[in-house]
Amino acid sequence: MLRYFPAGLTILLLLSLAAAGQCPDATITVQIFTDDFGEETSWEIFDQNTSTLIADGDNYVGNMLYTEQVCVSSSDCFMFMIHDMFNDGMCCTYGNGYYNVFYNGMLIRNGGVFTTSQTTFGIGNNCSNVTTSITTDNTTYTPQQLVQDVLLGSCVEAFNITASGSTQARGYFANGNPLGITSGILLSTGTTTNARGPNSSSSISSQLLFPGDADLNAAAGVSSLDAVSLEFDFVSQNDSVVFRYIFASEEYPEFVCSPFNDAFAFLVNGIGYAPNTNVAIIPGTNIPVEINSVNSGSAGGVNNPANCASLGYSNFYRTNITPSVTQYDAFTNVLTATMVVVPCDTYHIKFVIADVGDYQYDSGVFIEAQSFSGGESIGISVSSTEGIDDAYEGCTDGSFYFFREGNSPSTDAVTINFTVSGIATEGVDFPIIPHSITIPANEDSAQLSISPILDAIPEGTETVILTYPDACACGLFKSDTLFLLDNAPLTVNIIAPDTICPAQTAAFAANAAGSVSLPFTYQWNTGQQTNSFNVAPAASTLYTVTVTGACGGQTATASHLLIVLSDCNACDTLFCADANFCTTDTCVNGTCVFIPLVCDDGNGCTTDACVAGVCIFTSLDCDDGDPCTVDQCINTVCRHTNATLSTDSLVVNWWKENCCCR
Repeated sequence: MLRYFPAGLTILLLLSLAAAGQCPDATITVQIFTDDFGEETSWEIFDQNTSTLIADGDNYVGNMLYTEQVCVSSSDCFMFMIHDMFNDGMCCTYGNGYYNVFYNGMLIRNGGVFTTSQTTFGIGNNCSNVTTSITTDNTTYTPQQLVQDVLLGSCVEAFNITASGSTQARGYFANGNPLGITSGILLSTGTTTNARGPNSSSSISSQLLFPGDADLNAAAGVSSLDAVSLEFDFVSQNDSVVFRYIFASEEYPEFVCSPFNDAFAFLVNGIGYAPNTNVAIIPGTNIPVEINSVNSGSAGGVNNPANCASLGYSNFYRTNITPSVTQYDAFTNVLTATMVVVPCDTYHIKFVIADVGDYQYDSGVFIEAQSFSGGESIGISVSSTEGIDDAYEGCTDGSFYFFREGNSPSTDAVTINFTVSGIATEGVDFPIIPHSITIPANEDSAQLSISPILDAIPEGTETVILTYPDACACGLFKSDTLFLLDNAPLTVNIIAPDTICPAQTAAFAANAAGSVSLPFTYQWNTGQQTNSFNVAPAASTLYTVTVTGACGGQTATASHLLIVLSDCNACDTLFCADANFCTTDTCVNGTCVFIPLVCDDGNGCTTDACVAGVCIFTSLDCDDGDPCTVDQCINTVCRHTNATLSTDSLVVNWWKENCCCR
């Protein structure tokens, strides 16, 4: 149902359609499941071309699902921004919140693991169909916003963000679909506006008159001009960080193998790296990506091939042909920079590009939005075939479920390595299992099943615990526990009279117990297949029942001989059977007396009853649903007292999160 006026939502477009209940053109749907602190979450939708606010939402309650629909024009392009007031995202420290963004019912973006905010660009049919030009913006975004709101992905933090060079040479770009990167950061040796398509010139140039960069000079062995840089410290919660980029230049193809080789680098400092190590390298090599290493395979003009670092990587090179969304004459394929890091340690990276030799012929590097990532957060849960976290030997399997948190299927597979611990012994109490599991690409979860072995040994409750590092929390681990329960041997006994008078009826019942292999099936030698029935044999008869459990292959057998007497007096006990197992039947002075079985345990806080000849004592339920009270039954009355705050740190933390305002 279309909602125009939910709490906290302001719709600024097409309000007149509220009564109609549907959008006449196009719809953006925002679906949010809040974490424990829903009031921290807010979002906006902007027109990406004009930065006009279209809709926003906030004022949410924790652990609730919200769906908001916004009517938009199909001829425009939009971007979505989601924020967390306390810089801990929506997942997974305080609940498993997530968000989904749909355009006309098609999923565009989902997530939940971020810090301050995440931005999704290019929402709308008109965005993906733009082929005339990329769009660039070098005025709206500060260096901090370019890193925090555009560049960062999941499981990584950035701080101490600085920039140098002309502000005209640094900014945001969008509509780059034909390039292979839809949106992100653009650093250029000229103005970013010069990067817009179509490719109408072979020599577009800007002279911004800024100095070169000393770090780039040292790393690339050049003397640079008009340098622009963006740098910051970062911490990854995982052991690697990756991001995707494209290098493009007007110097292609004329100046391949010439001294006029505009330079760029991604310079990394930290444990495991020499000072200013360049990670912008050709895949599988240590050769820096540049005009003289990634090219068509031929030197330009009369240039000497000996000046090139390589002419052998043309498979990473693309000439700018239709649709020419950028002015640059050629560019690389989408490349991935990878950094192996020590989790939770601080590293520094500097993105830098500059002219070399002169100010002519611009070059640029496109860095993909939200691709600077330390991995993704994986959650774990346990369930058995009965829907609980218990599994019975030989009967019910248990499963560990590993899932991408934030409801975020990915095009990349992810492998989780875990340790196995607990009371249960692998290979004895359950089969040997692999100690890793892979969530396939484009799937959001994977399942590992545990089948407890039926050994008929009373062992008590045993545990299987899987533990693995939390990819998005430094030094922390995630785990869950499956409980393995004994499945007691199946037993059965027959409840029936020993003797009966001629023409009288006797009640037979098979009482099966022990195993949890429900439901039981019954087979009597007389053909009956129920646990109880009445008989009136003409002669003494042996009755045999076989009970079979639903799982585990357990069976049990019992027999009972019913003797038919030849003569009965007027007040034989056998005449007084009422087929009720909760009464004692007897004959007193010629009258049948049926005495109920007394099931009083003397406890006023239980409900006492006889069921099929067995006393059942059920405790009175005094749970008021408030986790901050102690609930108990005292003298048949439910009492609810405030819980006492313990000095134990775990209890104190729980109290703060559940019984106090944040």
